[in-house]
Amino acid sequence: MESYNDIFLEGCPRVIEEFKNEKIEFHSEFDITCLIFYECLKLMENWNFERPFKIHAEVQPYPYKINAWADLILGNNEVIVETKFLSKQESAVATKRREATKDIKKLSKYLEFGVKHAYFIMLDEQGHCRRHKPWSKLEWRSIKVDEEEFYFLQLKVIIDEKSQKMLVVSGSEIS
Repeated sequence: MESYNDIFLEGCPRVIEEFKNEKIEFHSEFDITCLIFYECLKLMENWNFERPFKIHAEVQPYPYKINAWADLILGNNEVIVETKFLSKQESAVATKRREATKDIKKLSKYLEFGVKHAYFIMLDEQGHCRRHKPWSKLEWRSIKVDEEEFYFLQLKVIIDEKSQKMLVVSGSEIS
């Protein structure tokens, strides 16, 4: 049987494809979260997942005592996803970078508490974030939509078993 992680790994690229094919557009971080939620929900239906479907947005992972909310949770805290959106009109790029870094650290905290899979998704409309360290070292995907170029980042946050330190995996290394 497929896992909630399989659902996410199948659903997220579908959202990006629909964006690339101009079926949808993003105006906020919540648009990204909601559309991933929707695609994952459709997959759970198609793959005959047990009901009620375990998918939630903007909730505190239970029973962890972390004063933080997750953008998206699949399963019983099996998959936790944080999303960020940096629009063309965004003037506070440094603030968004700090928020993104905070989200990634939050994901590592969830992993310490037993969450199995933690992902960070970001769409940067102008590539502002990807030009600054440490973001520039990551594998950003360029997406062309109607002659405009957008930048997409998908990270998996893991804890190294030996060192017990947080590692960030990007791009084709995600599985």
